[in-house]
Order: sequence, then C-alpha cells, then structure tokens
Amino acid sequence: MKNVALLSSSYSGSTLLSMLVCSHPNVIGFGDTYNYQFLHPDDTRCTCGARPSRTCPVRIEIENKMRTSGADFNWITSNPTPIFDVLRTNRSAVILSRKAAWVPVFRALPDSARLRLLSDYYHENKSFMAALAKTGDYSHYFDGCKTLLRLELLRTIFPETKVVHLIKNPNAYLHSFLKRKKRRDHGIVNGWFRYNASAHDYREILGPENYLLVTFEELTKKPEQLLQEIYRFMGLPEREGSVEQWMDMAKIHVIGSETKNVFRQVDEKAPKWKTDLNAGQLAYIKKRVAETRWLHPIFPDMDAIQPH
Repeated sequence: MKNVALLSSSYSGSTLLSMLVCSHPNVIGFGDTYNYQFLHPDDTRCTCGARPSRTCPVRIEIENKMRTSGADFNWITSNPTPIFDVLRTNRSAVILSRKAAWVPVFRALPDSARLRLLSDYYHENKSFMAALAKTGDYSHYFDGCKTLLRLELLRTIFPETKVVHLIKNPNAYLHSFLKRKKRRDHGIVNGWFRYNASAHDYREILGPENYLLVTFEELTKKPEQLLQEIYRFMGLPEREGSVEQWMDMAKIHVIGSETKNVFRQVDEKAPKWKTDLNAGQLAYIKKRVAETRWLHPIFPDMDAIQPH
C-alpha cells in the first residue's frame, strides 16, 4: 500500500479533490479523516451515504481489522498526530497536537529516536495501512487530512511517500474564508502563505519526483486532464471516459465539507473575489505573491479568469 499525502489549506477544494482521486478503483481515502468527530459523533456523513460516518461498512471493516491486529483504533477519537489517549476528546489538546510548530522539533530527531518515542503511533499507522490493503483491491492510500506534522512523521515509516499539493488562488481563498469566519485579513493571508510555503518545502525534502503542485483552478476547469496527471504521478493507470462516468459515490468514503459536484460551473461565472474584495486586500495579496518566487510560474494561470 503506497502512501500519498494531500497538502492543502482549508477552503481550497481538498474534499472535492479527494472525492475525485478516490473514484479510481485502486485508491482509497477518507478526506478529512480526523475532523473532530468526537464533537459531533452522530452528525458526520460519509460520501457513500452512511450517516453517521462510523456506520460506513468500509470504515467498520477497517476498524475491526485493526483491532484484530492489536491496535485499539476508533474512528471517533482517531488523531492524525501523536496524542495521549486520555486527551483524544479534549479539543484544545487535539488542536495543539496538530500544530505545524512541532514539525521542526521532530525533523531535528533521527528516525531511530522518532521510532522509539512514538512507537504506539507508528504501530497504529502501520496497522491502518495493513487493514486498508486487506479491505479491497487498493494499492494507494490518498491521505486527505492535510496535516504537515503527520506527513513529517509518516515519512519515517513510508519513505516513498508522495505529496499532492493543492493550492487555490489566495484572493479566492481569502474570499472563501471571510464568508465563513470573521478574522483579520492579513492574518488569514499570512496563514495561507505560511502553510503553503511549508508544504512546498517537501519538494526538496522528498525530491521533485515525489511532489506534485496542482491548483484548484485547474481542477475545476480541466478535471479529467488534471486527474490523469495525478494518476500518472501516483503510478496508476490512466482512465477512459469522463469524471461523470468515474464517480460512483457508493464506493467513495470521504468526509469533509458539504462539497457538491460543481467543477463544471466555474467557466460560467466570474469569481466573486474580483468584485467583493477591496483594493487594500487585493494589494496586500499582490505584494505577498510578488515576494513568493515559487508562485510566480503558476499564478498567472490561477488569475486567468476575467470578469464578464
């Protein structure tokens, strides 16, 4: 079972991408697997239709296989990063355990120290991957939890991990964020640049052959073309037909936002951020983009849709 990690900031289309990638018969993934299910255990929905998501037959099968192997795994209290069992339902502790600030701490440790200190964590994740391999004809796990620390830790036991880095135009990201949460503009934008700079670092850490940068704008304008590129990157056979033919929701087991299949609608309207964001917000993002060299080759394409 090969591990492929999705890195993406929130509100950037990660749920949609997870659904589309996991429509491949050899790929399994769960989107935001670790989405604080303990806060609303009866409210989460799997794309296969199971509600609550823990009643999804595939999830039940995986949980049972892990328990058989000796791993005390529970979807409700599962966490992407190491945490003491007694803190698994403490929201503050869970948030702290996922902070990207831990990444340089663990990166400074040799693999032998990581394996010794986090033996239970690594045992659980090895058991998880083994259970996935026994659940169906899956060869790849598409890990959609997006946590930088998880990727940093798991590359110790899965050194051939690949990364799909999904980014959304930062103007569109700010607009999406402000629709849902009220925070200071600069803080939101700086968070986007900070997360994506750390994600982009894995191009050097893992090697360019194990890192693929894609954009939400590509995904929504040319979904088949982008998915074929992702499948080639993952080492999977390409597919014939269209996305509509590939999608069988009963066989996809993703949790995330209430994403609809809207990728065909993007060319029909101008992005709202072009009229809704003010001049100061647009100028600040333009300044930050100018300071970020690795964005320069792709940003023109992300900004290509003009208002009608």
